[in-house]
Amino acid sequence: MPRGISLHIGLNSVDPNGYGGWSGPLDGCEPDARDMKKLAADFDYKVSMLLTTQATSTAVLSAMAEAAKVLKSGDSYFLTYSGHGSWTLDENSDEPDGRDETWCLYDRQVLDDELYAMYRKFAAGVRVFVLSDSCHSGSVIKVLPPDLRAKAGKSEDISAVMPNVYKNGKQPIRYRIAPKSAREANATKYKDVLSAVQLIAESEKSIDPQAGVLLISGCQDNQLSADLGTNGLFTKRLLEAHKKVGPKGSFRRLYKEITSSMPPDQTPNLMTVGIGGPGLPDLEAFRI
Repeated sequence: MPRGISLHIGLNSVDPNGYGGWSGPLDGCEPDARDMKKLAADFDYKVSMLLTTQATSTAVLSAMAEAAKVLKSGDSYFLTYSGHGSWTLDENSDEPDGRDETWCLYDRQVLDDELYAMYRKFAAGVRVFVLSDSCHSGSVIKVLPPDLRAKAGKSEDISAVMPNVYKNGKQPIRYRIAPKSAREANATKYKDVLSAVQLIAESEKSIDPQAGVLLISGCQDNQLSADLGTNGLFTKRLLEAHKKVGPKGSFRRLYKEITSSMPPDQTPNLMTVGIGGPGLPDLEAFRI
């Protein structure tokens, strides 16, 4: 029988020692991880979860590597992330906008190049499903394909001009974005690590994952994802959409339902990478 393993990551803060004194307080990310863990359990995945201080770069990448060791063709890996998203300068020229998208884990940012390298570890025929409720997440599994770049628009340093908190009626809503000062402090502290990651990515840039990887993101690369307090806006809409389309609805149908309920300044993205990627959107969502 096929088997499924899942990992659910939620950070309501980061280590200020790694981000120039910024702790990045959020409220809805740990609830997102718990809700995604419950969803995965309903589909009989072997579930695990990393919350805030547990969600270091080492813990996340090690968990992915361990799953890759045991999953075989026909198996599924379900990975969800809720937290701050950011970017750092692209040093290996594989990003059209000159920026690598990142997840802000507790200690440091993890680059899309690192995540792509992890997907290469999975065997041919494994299906990897990724949800990322974070800012700048439209292509956080890898470079945005040419046919989607126009949709995403020109990426700008939104963190330099947008507030961290805005008002929606009486409800304060936080963006899941690291400010410029925190992003640059983290990139400086871990410069050697991030540079090494990109050098490795440059040497392997022609190697596609044998597994298929599907991403549904909270927004496009040039957009921000909102934190509602009880959940992320994207995660909340995803949970509502999943109830509406039912457990046998496809990823494509789920994505369309989510997108139809989102505001115009936060547009989820659906993309696939890897040899087994093209057919994934039409599978029943999350099913092992």
